[in-house]
Amino acid sequence: MTYVSNLFNEVSNKVEKLYQVEVVDFDGIATIVEVLATSAAEAQAEAAEIVGEADYTSVVYVEED
Repeated sequence: MTYVSNLFNEVSNKVEKLYQVEVVDFDGIATIVEVLATSAAEAQAEAAEIVGEADYTSVVYVEED
């Protein structure tokens, strides 16, 4: 099961933003992934899929307009 840490209380308005997401795999290796998404939750899901075998995800940066 992947733990998702989401500190951003946001409502998706379908405008894509650039998110930097830290993904930690089951071996404890951390990877920072940049994704375009409409919400933090979507960004974390995409980042976990990119890395694979994700144990933990956390949004570390959001590029604001």
